[in-house]
Amino acid sequence: MDKPRLEKLFSMERLKPYYVRESEHENAIKLYKINLRLSEAFYTSLSVFEITLRNAIHNSCKVYFGDNFWFINHLPVELATKVIEIKNKIVASHKAPTADRIVSELTFGFWTSLFNRKYAYLLWKPLYQIFIHAPHILLQRAIISPKLNSIRDFRNRVYHYEPICWNLNALQQKHNLIIELLYWLDSGAVQWIADIDRAPGLLREILKNE
Repeated sequence: MDKPRLEKLFSMERLKPYYVRESEHENAIKLYKINLRLSEAFYTSLSVFEITLRNAIHNSCKVYFGDNFWFINHLPVELATKVIEIKNKIVASHKAPTADRIVSELTFGFWTSLFNRKYAYLLWKPLYQIFIHAPHILLQRAIISPKLNSIRDFRNRVYHYEPICWNLNALQQKHNLIIELLYWLDSGAVQWIADIDRAPGLLREILKNE
C-alpha cells in the first residue's frame, strides 16, 4: 500500500513516531507492523493478569467485609462513587447490577488504585492475602503498588494502540513483571497461558532478526 493511502488510513499523527525512528517510509511501516504484532502478543498475559487480579481482590474483600457489594458499602466515597456510576450504567442497559457484573465493568485503574497508600489502613489486609505465592520479603504494599502501576501504564499503552516497540529489552522485562505478579496470584495461571502466550517467542524472533 502506498504512503498517501496509509497516512490517510492511520493518520500522519499516529505514524509520525515511526517516521521519527525510521525516516524511510518502508522501514517506518515495518516498525509499525512490528508494534501491532507485539501489542497483539501481549494481549494474553495482560488480559489474564487483569481478570485474575480483579477476581482475586473481589473474592478476598467480599470475605473480609462479609459483603458481596463491599465495593459500594465499605469503600471511601471517591471510590464508591465510581462503582455507583458503573452500577447505574448497567441498570440503564436493562441488566441486573449483580456484583460479578459490576466487578467485570470496573477499570484496571480502579483495581490498582486500591493499593494506594491512603487506602492501606482499610484494604491492605485483604489485598496482601491474594498474593499467595509472593516471597514474604516482597509482600509489601510499597513494593507491589508500583509494580501494579507499571503494568497498568503499559496495559494502557497497548490498549490505546501506542508505540511499545522502541526498547525490546524493556519489553522483555515488562513481560517478566506481568508473569511474576501473575505467579504471585496463582501459579497455575502461569502454566495455563504458557502455550498461548506468544510474547516471549515474538520478542526472541524480532531480536534475532535485528
